[in-house]
Amino acid sequence: LFKNIVQKSDRLKGIVFWCMNAAILLFCVLFMFKQSTLLWKRACVLAAGILCFAAAVSLRFLKSRNSERRPVFTENPHSFYITLFAGLASAVLSGYVLSASAIATSPVEFSYLGSIENPASFVWKSFALFLGFFVFWPVCIYKMFGEKTKATLPYLMTVIFTLIFINVFIFKGNYGSLTVTFDLEQGKDVLTNYITVKRVLIQTAAIAFTAVALAFAMRIKNQNILSTLFIAICVGEFAYGTVKMVSIKNTFDEYTFNLQKNGNQAAETGRLEPIYSLSKNETNVAVLFLDRAVSGFLPYALEELPELKSQLEGFVFYPNTVSFNTSTIQAFPAMAAGYEYTPENLNKRNAEKLQAKHNEATLVMPRLFLDAGYSVTVTDPPAPNYSWKADLSAFEQYPEIKVSEIFGKYTSQYEKEFRAELNKTEDISLKCGTALSEFCILQALPIIVRPVFYDKCKSTTRRISDFTKIFSSLYYIRELTDFSSEKTPSPL
Repeated sequence: LFKNIVQKSDRLKGIVFWCMNAAILLFCVLFMFKQSTLLWKRACVLAAGILCFAAAVSLRFLKSRNSERRPVFTENPHSFYITLFAGLASAVLSGYVLSASAIATSPVEFSYLGSIENPASFVWKSFALFLGFFVFWPVCIYKMFGEKTKATLPYLMTVIFTLIFINVFIFKGNYGSLTVTFDLEQGKDVLTNYITVKRVLIQTAAIAFTAVALAFAMRIKNQNILSTLFIAICVGEFAYGTVKMVSIKNTFDEYTFNLQKNGNQAAETGRLEPIYSLSKNETNVAVLFLDRAVSGFLPYALEELPELKSQLEGFVFYPNTVSFNTSTIQAFPAMAAGYEYTPENLNKRNAEKLQAKHNEATLVMPRLFLDAGYSVTVTDPPAPNYSWKADLSAFEQYPEIKVSEIFGKYTSQYEKEFRAELNKTEDISLKCGTALSEFCILQALPIIVRPVFYDKCKSTTRRISDFTKIFSSLYYIRELTDFSSEKTPSPL
């Protein structure tokens, strides 16, 4: 019966079209109930099916409305300007705004990184890359190809910008903490956990609606409105990105000033000179604050390294403990100064700045040891003066306390010694520049594509540099220690 109906119908193409689209959509819906497949993968298939269905129906509708059989898109005097300014808006958003926003979250971490001193250099490099991708090559294609390409390219560039805008500002995602090479601290899970069926359907509907709406918008006669709109968007994006760049510059200048004031203690000199002076005759007190150390690993480490167990004889391990917060800047005050500096008690002192309370907590232990007659040395205090590092002004009122920063100071020495094991062949600044561009692309992608893209781009070697900066100061602690102190010392 179905065969006879199809053969005798004068709308054979229409029947085949709707049957194929219905079959694809039905398959995607049924695939959603396959419990053995991860949710984000099922959502990805469903979104792809909906987009294909919407695109096919939209094109068929446009053709059916076109009684004169004119092309869906036609070239007009404004096509080039729409292509140019839509591409420029995409480049500014992806390469300038997103890059500057990422670096502005912590400019100090990207300062004096590898062979690059100013973190703004990473932004300009990323911006140049996206300018080539969204402006230079589309303009070249526009000039080199024929009328069909010139008519279609403005629509494609407009759709691309709109989708980037939607993904960046509406479906932001939760990326958690990042390293200087833009690896996610919590891994791909923060990307997959953000994916829900509701979000996927909303985003898919938004993409489909955008594509259809812009297809109609590109058919209006007065298209100078679009080019003017994109010019205004570019100006707004430049203004927003410039605000972030000014913030980066101010932070970098302040950090450089603090380094110069402290004698550039954080420079990678590689010279192993004693910093901690211990006493041969008196009791020495050492307090090590191992940020992000997982105490639950200690029993396993003792099993694998029996010699470590004998070295720690006399120490007490307290496994049933917990900090007051998951972030260093909020958990450190209580660990360094006691219960008076827990987040709850600090919040009660709401008339004081967090900066002042943090500095006070940082100074509690050094002052106690100083008043007890100890010689005090402090290295790398966490978040000094509520900055990332280098601002040691809180210790200026106590010149008796020796304070310095050695984070990253012995990285070069460590990497030279273990070059073969580290397999270090690339400057960390090059990795950071590449990773920044990849992170900008990640934010611009639909949420169902982000986990796949992250898997393809992430590198297991990127975090080696962070590790060596931290571990090198612990590795050379013997070389950094002598026994020349006449007073009872207390290196912290």
